[in-house]
Amino acid sequence: MPTTSTRGEAALEEQGAFFKAKRTERLDAMTLIQAAELISDLSPRQPISNSGISHWESGRRRADDRFVVMMALAYGNIDPDELDKLGRTKAAEWLRRELAERAADQLQAGDAQVDLGGFTARLQRQIAEINALPGATAKDKKRMIEALLRHHESLADLTDAQLGLDTA
Repeated sequence: MPTTSTRGEAALEEQGAFFKAKRTERLDAMTLIQAAELISDLSPRQPISNSGISHWESGRRRADDRFVVMMALAYGNIDPDELDKLGRTKAAEWLRRELAERAADQLQAGDAQVDLGGFTARLQRQIAEINALPGATAKDKKRMIEALLRHHESLADLTDAQLGLDTA
């Protein structure tokens, strides 16, 4: 069972391990220096160094909620619900608000390209979870993944129909 801090959050070591895993599990396996540059680009008035991120990831220091949101935005693979599970509810709330504002901005732009990174990362996590199920045979896992993909395809078909798009 994870230990908690006096704030009701997961222990700093657990939070650090989570953020490090999120940084390194990206397809491009972001380095500390790259992470610091991206976070600093998002927050130029208060840049962060790679050693600052290292302190957070090792559990030696607690990242404030603003930097947790900056990490989530820079890494692109952190869901607000995951922050809630760590007890970082304020950061989760801020991230939800920021993601909603960004989505609204993209919709208003009309011709802007939509970033599917969050959706893709979520789908990849779901498939990884299915593949990691203990006791499930390879055939069962294949069926579950196919069902998951069919579900997404059905949703896309429904959206096409609502928009009057040709699905052929």
